[in-house]
Amino acid sequence: MKHKTSFSRRRLIQAAFASGALAAVPAAVRGELRVARPDGKPRRILFFVSDGMSQSVPALADALSRQVRDKGTHWRALMENREATMGQMETEALNSMVTDSSAASSAWGGGQRVNNGAVNMLPDGTAIRPISDWLAEREARLGLVTTATVTHATPAGFASSVASRGMEQQIAEQYFDKVGLILGGGMRFFDARRRDDGCDMCDDFGKAGYQVFRNRDELLAGGGERRLGLFSDSHVPYTLEQMHNEELIKTVPTLAEMTASALEWSLLSDAPTLIQVEGARVDHAAHGNDIAALLWDQIAYDDALGLALEFAREHPDTLVVTTSDHGNANPGLNGVGGGYSGSTRAFSRVARAKMTFPEWISGARGRAEDLNSASLREEVREVFGVGISETEADGILDSLRGNDVVEWNNQHRNTHGLLGQVIGNHNGIGWSGTSHTNDPTLISAIGPGADRFSGWVRNDAVRGIFEDLLS
Repeated sequence: MKHKTSFSRRRLIQAAFASGALAAVPAAVRGELRVARPDGKPRRILFFVSDGMSQSVPALADALSRQVRDKGTHWRALMENREATMGQMETEALNSMVTDSSAASSAWGGGQRVNNGAVNMLPDGTAIRPISDWLAEREARLGLVTTATVTHATPAGFASSVASRGMEQQIAEQYFDKVGLILGGGMRFFDARRRDDGCDMCDDFGKAGYQVFRNRDELLAGGGERRLGLFSDSHVPYTLEQMHNEELIKTVPTLAEMTASALEWSLLSDAPTLIQVEGARVDHAAHGNDIAALLWDQIAYDDALGLALEFAREHPDTLVVTTSDHGNANPGLNGVGGGYSGSTRAFSRVARAKMTFPEWISGARGRAEDLNSASLREEVREVFGVGISETEADGILDSLRGNDVVEWNNQHRNTHGLLGQVIGNHNGIGWSGTSHTNDPTLISAIGPGADRFSGWVRNDAVRGIFEDLLS
């Protein structure tokens, strides 16, 4: 049965990409949420994951948003809302104090800790039934939205059990008939021409009643009780790449636009619904020490979160949770100048970046023999908006050409790590490394059941909370 609402599909889609509508959300979020169900439980849970979001990232994104968009973030508004709860998430894997995304999501979606690299699979080969199975038994629904491949580690943890997170073709098969909405990248794991078994998974999903979307226009125009959207061959492009590419703007939906489709889908039934929304490329940018790419993807995540919060204000039987699976490289704004008076000016240079590190490095590496210190310095000034020294340029050139560069931090002994340090000398951002960290992650929630996510929360306790709230 369709749940009647004034929050129409057209309004959701328009709000997703209309900056004026999104800008109004923080003020609206401050209104008190009332529990609609008599038992005090939510009808739907919107579980937002900014993958690899170290604790400093939301505040840095808020600062960048204020600088370039003249408005703060929805995360900041949520923190200022006394109805919201706040806590810390413990992030360990079974075999390590530092988790990867598959072990982290398996803890959420399977309720047990597993070794890094596994998806709901214990070391002895015992498969853990993911929460998708529990939901299906109760005729409840699951939706997965991501800017990674839809079969990547974080979404997989809610609907798959495999020995290795790299088994993305098999993960795609396990989604079949268990996940009602799937939106993100990863066409290559569904395409018959690129699958090892030659199976046309898009055709299989279509025959099973899924509406299949392959671009932004199809997503914005489509609907249906079941939805599969695959908008890139691999991961969805970085937001910073999309901002400077008209073709990507036209063809690839933003995370907010995918979230809008998921929210509208959630209204097609009164059945209990769990939707995971992942801003995956925050993590990828952190691995690359690329602060501009990271913060623009965090802002895109925040826009999607703002849409969910507005939705929850009109549908008070909705619980919104926002968190991360782990920290990554722990970016931080360092004190710059006497009395740290230069920190704000240094950070303002982040907004000047026109290209992600991977884009620039892949092109520059092919031209490395033709570049010299002067031409590279000019290129870095044009692309990243900072003026680097001749010594810094020589180090980057050596790395691009495959030569050894003196670097005592082993994690930074690569071109992107070196570039992150050099650019950081001028925008004030420092990095602990290029890998995941053990830090607990921020978690906040608002709506019925929000108190279950306050204080200290173990990652393997989340599955039980979901089950209790959606029962």
